[in-house]
Amino acid sequence: MLIIGDIGGTSAKLALATNAGSIETQVFGPGANLHSAGGLPTFENSIALTLAHLLEVSAVNPQHIDLSYFAVSGAGPARIDVIRKSCQKILSSFAISSKVVVTDDIAAAFMANAEKASSGVLALSGTGALTASIKNRRIIKRFDGLGWVLGDIGSGLWFGHQALISCASDSILFWNFSRFEKC
Repeated sequence: MLIIGDIGGTSAKLALATNAGSIETQVFGPGANLHSAGGLPTFENSIALTLAHLLEVSAVNPQHIDLSYFAVSGAGPARIDVIRKSCQKILSSFAISSKVVVTDDIAAAFMANAEKASSGVLALSGTGALTASIKNRRIIKRFDGLGWVLGDIGSGLWFGHQALISCASDSILFWNFSRFEKC
């Protein structure tokens, strides 16, 4: 059996699959991006809660889990070792001693392409946004994906933020003009 995780800022999704790739059970939990969801303690709590739910629903024996694969938003080169150790610690607390693979969600999103291509371009827009050039399943160049404070242009959060800025700007302009006319 395999545990497959898609861990993002909005939600954590874990699935239990057979070695042949058939999804047996899937559960959802709270977001767990290290940068936007409250740091390492929140990340670990989210993964632990979601994993506990997966194990409860599936009733699988933890000894039968051979591999745990986590695609984690925010698991870039600067944080991947911290995230891997954290995932190993969480799995160990559930008596799961499987091999642990941690990657960022960019590589996992590209590998899920319908054409099974090993090279191409990924344009990703959800809670966050980025574009990446992929060659032989490796990220060659990455554009944006800097998080909501610095970028993620084209993401759901960015569009909402732009709408709020527009509304606030119109209100401020209206207020300033009406006040100016009264002077």
